[in-house]
Amino acid sequence: MLFWKRSAFLFICLGLILLCSGCGSKKTKETELVTEKLNQIFTVSPQQKIIREENSGVRVEELIFENISYTVIETTDSSYTITIQAPNMTLLFDELYDETQYLNLSTDEYGVATEQLLSDMEKRLLDKEFEVKETTLTLPLENGEIVTTEELVNALYGGLLDTAKELTEKYLENN
Repeated sequence: MLFWKRSAFLFICLGLILLCSGCGSKKTKETELVTEKLNQIFTVSPQQKIIREENSGVRVEELIFENISYTVIETTDSSYTITIQAPNMTLLFDELYDETQYLNLSTDEYGVATEQLLSDMEKRLLDKEFEVKETTLTLPLENGEIVTTEELVNALYGGLLDTAKELTEKYLENN
């Protein structure tokens, strides 16, 4: 009788171990798929590399992406939770941008000032002179694909999207 109790107990334990390891591998596989898809977002194509050399905005974008790290915390069939660490571009922009400098500039002067701002951002990103902004989000998956949401884009760019919206609103109010 003792033999059967021990055998039943071992059988139940073995079943639970197999059941739990099966569940764990599914989550790990889903997490790996989401991570792989996120990695594709950060892959720079040869065409982008050519454009980068001619466009400081693209160089800044690439430097932001080079300084991003993220961790996929959890995945389900319809969503994933991610923590993103990115350069705090809102803070960096606030440090480098002087609104009064841009008032009453001609189109050419505005272009030169903007190019200087991007150059200053590029230097700070290259020199790793920035604070990191950490954001945790739960975002949707549709048919296993990452949905590009405003929240995701803003987190990836360290809050720069929100900053751009604020500047646009100020500009529209004043003009």
